[in-house]
Amino acid sequence: MQLEFITAPVTVLPPVDEVSLLMEDDQLEQPAPLRFGVQVPVDLSLSDGQWVQVDGGRVWRCELEAIGSLNTRLHLRGLHLGAGEQIYLDAPGDDATTVGPIEGAGPFGNGEAWGVFTNGPSARLEWFVPEGSEAAALPFEGIDYGHGYRDIFGMATQQLAAACGNQPSCHPTWSDLSNAAGRIAFTRNGGNFVCSGQLMATVAADETPYFSTANHCIKTQTEANSAGLRFFYRTGVCDGELDAWVAVSGGTDLVATHAASDSTLLMIRGALPSNVRWAGWLTTNPANGTPSVCVHHPRGFPQEISFGTKIATDNGCGASYGPNWSRMTWSLGTTESGSSGSGLYEESSQMLYGVLTCGTSGCSNPTGWDGFGRWDVALNSGGFAAFMAAGTDDAMEPNDVCATARPLPPGNATGLIVKRLSPDWYAIEVPQGHTLTVSSVATLNNGDVDFRLWSACDPSALLSDESGNATTESFSYSNTSGSDTLLLETYLSSGTRNTYALTIGVAPSVCSADLDADGEVGASDISWLLLDFGDCPVCPSDLDGDGVTGGSDLALLLLMFGPCE
Repeated sequence: MQLEFITAPVTVLPPVDEVSLLMEDDQLEQPAPLRFGVQVPVDLSLSDGQWVQVDGGRVWRCELEAIGSLNTRLHLRGLHLGAGEQIYLDAPGDDATTVGPIEGAGPFGNGEAWGVFTNGPSARLEWFVPEGSEAAALPFEGIDYGHGYRDIFGMATQQLAAACGNQPSCHPTWSDLSNAAGRIAFTRNGGNFVCSGQLMATVAADETPYFSTANHCIKTQTEANSAGLRFFYRTGVCDGELDAWVAVSGGTDLVATHAASDSTLLMIRGALPSNVRWAGWLTTNPANGTPSVCVHHPRGFPQEISFGTKIATDNGCGASYGPNWSRMTWSLGTTESGSSGSGLYEESSQMLYGVLTCGTSGCSNPTGWDGFGRWDVALNSGGFAAFMAAGTDDAMEPNDVCATARPLPPGNATGLIVKRLSPDWYAIEVPQGHTLTVSSVATLNNGDVDFRLWSACDPSALLSDESGNATTESFSYSNTSGSDTLLLETYLSSGTRNTYALTIGVAPSVCSADLDADGEVGASDISWLLLDFGDCPVCPSDLDGDGVTGGSDLALLLLMFGPCE
């Protein structure tokens, strides 16, 4: 909101009992994700913040921080924002952590919204209220502060473990898989947890933002919705500083989960950075003795890579599961808590064939083993194969090119999906002298949806390029193109996939017939039109754009009689 120069009031929360929490963690039944924090409900009211006047309205601001918290994020419950109201969540002084605008009942329509997990104890909320709107109470029923009692941003701690750690940047042949790997943090039953995972390519290679992790990490829609991801969290060069990591907010959707192979498939909602990659995968389980590699986030820290050999296909992670695991030992590097869900790759093909479930390896036991749930079992027995063929699209498909533009009548169209590799094309009937109005609604955090308007399928026929950057966008075009069919192209200028809705309006252009520019269509405009009667391909009086000023143009003018509006 560009209000950094104004200090927001701070509510300071008490510390948590870290010793008890760590003891609880020691008793967690394994396999389990790494818990690093707990959700603390906060009794917040308008008196805890401050109003600041801004253009178009005012902003209520507050900050929360807790004694002893190492990291945090905010969670809103019972959201009910009014028209034009918006909420932004971030960490003070860190624009990379901003989530917003949050509107209505939140991104999932269920009243919930999450910020981004950030290093340090401070989190901020800003609530914009437009002019003329009342704000007698906060627009949510509850707010939770995520108190981090474990450090998951500890580069210094990771360096202390360098004897067992191994940076992907020191192995450039694995850079694509490093670009596919991500750290995923989420909330479950009042706790905050961290796991690893990776983007998964479809057979169609359509950049659907599928992300695989472990079932013991995320297995419900609520947990998936709470998830936040971080890509490129690693050293940029071998033994160098941290890379320019990217946080992806907006949550995920649960696509499929399969306990018997400990595999979960999610779809990311937020816009992905342009240089991510998608992991390929095998449909079979490699033989024992296969050299294999794992890229992961041990303890939630920056990426590491481990090299080893598959030694068995067994039930090492639990006798009740059957032989659905690949057992690994490591020759270089290990895994640790927080690595759960990371991918196991055949070294020769760099194709994934498992996700990490359990094991005994670690910095204190480098000769220990790890068990990876079999991806081929998830495909064949867990139903994942149907999703991995290609990502879903809307009922308008196929309409990816101008030649296959789908007719779109005036009115509302919802549930539309646009992809970076798959723009949408629509054919809209707009008579000459009429105005086309296009309004769209999309979630900006999930990718910027923009538009181009064409009069024909020809590079020279571009009429308008509407590249706004907002959740709600609209534009209009008064048709004097010479074509009664206009072509609307919808495309993504950022991100890889987003959903959107359109409202299409077509109406006579009142002021296009105001030929004398006096603010109304009247008798003098008829005189101007009659003076141009006949062939007149570039005349303003040629309202229907057919190159001739004649009876049809006069009829259009009479329909528009009256003041311009």
